[in-house]
Amino acid sequence: MCILMKKEATIIGVHSPKYEHEKNKSNVRHAIEEQSLPFTVANDNGLQVWKQVGCQIYPTVLVFGPDAYPIFIFEGENHVQHLEAFLPPILAHYKSSVHATPSGSLSIKTSPEDMITNVVKSPTFTYPSHLCITSNGQLCISFAGSNQLILCEIDGKVVEVVGNGHPGMADGEVQQAEFDSPHGLVEFNGCIYIADTNNHAIRVFDPNSRRVLTLIGTGRLGNDKVGGLKRSQQPIASPWDLCITESPFDHKTVLLISMAGQHQIWAYAFEETQWWNDVIIQKNSCCAIIGSGVEENRNGSEPMSVCLAAPRGICNGVMNGQPVLFIADSNSSSIRVVTLKDGNVANLIGGDADPTVWIKKNQNLLLFFFNL
Repeated sequence: MCILMKKEATIIGVHSPKYEHEKNKSNVRHAIEEQSLPFTVANDNGLQVWKQVGCQIYPTVLVFGPDAYPIFIFEGENHVQHLEAFLPPILAHYKSSVHATPSGSLSIKTSPEDMITNVVKSPTFTYPSHLCITSNGQLCISFAGSNQLILCEIDGKVVEVVGNGHPGMADGEVQQAEFDSPHGLVEFNGCIYIADTNNHAIRVFDPNSRRVLTLIGTGRLGNDKVGGLKRSQQPIASPWDLCITESPFDHKTVLLISMAGQHQIWAYAFEETQWWNDVIIQKNSCCAIIGSGVEENRNGSEPMSVCLAAPRGICNGVMNGQPVLFIADSNSSSIRVVTLKDGNVANLIGGDADPTVWIKKNQNLLLFFFNL
């Protein structure tokens, strides 16, 4: 998509900050570098573009013709396939017609200081994201910026570098394997499971064979809000964090995935498992277990009817003597708590309409286990 549009259209990102620290140009530049964005980004720190266009949802994609009039608007995520279908006929139309002089109503003045372009990064480990302690006492760290994992001793001695650093999706030995913005990590049965966010996949690294394989995901952004397919047949969207837990009914082990792109929590079953509402998750398949897929802040006793908003962190915990899950629900600026025995979802911290509440000052991304 980017290659096509570079040849025949111009891509400009517009960053309209929600929080005070996001207005800082240096912070915006770091975010651009971390995501390796191949286009220039305008820092709309006064929300001028946001207000003039009338945006209401992050992200919003606007397609303009050469006359500067908007042709189409896409709100929210999961519109890559729509853009791929929409752009070729539009480009063909304008190629065959006389290009009008820009006369549209959108006229935004920006200074050169507000335009930020990505620079080539040095070949070092950049933007560490998540970590986990392995069963043999080593530390595994995911680097979202350099698309690699490292295994190291607690004293910092590097034992293994996993991935060649190129953004991509390649299985194989550690030198050939490729990731694209890996984030969440968890170990189970000696293997490390990786939320490979931009590949929309769950990858597995086996330290014994020193190989990486794909467990879940097709490599393309999914829009399935139900699931049920097995392994790499099941499309998913922007997995961000992982944790291992047990079914509250048969105590079989499952892998939980905070699916930021689908605003849901999914479960992968290593063996056939019973879940809430008499749902049976088949062996080697995964499906949604929390969240309708609508981006909102809504709690309740029916787990598939509640609404999450880009959950980016998940972990086990104990609250009032009961096993629970804690969810860092990023876009609602809240920590949600799920009672494992019945799937009840409640608010724990944040999510308040009062912007002075401390948790609303930043989007929360990472959780660790704790007891209450």
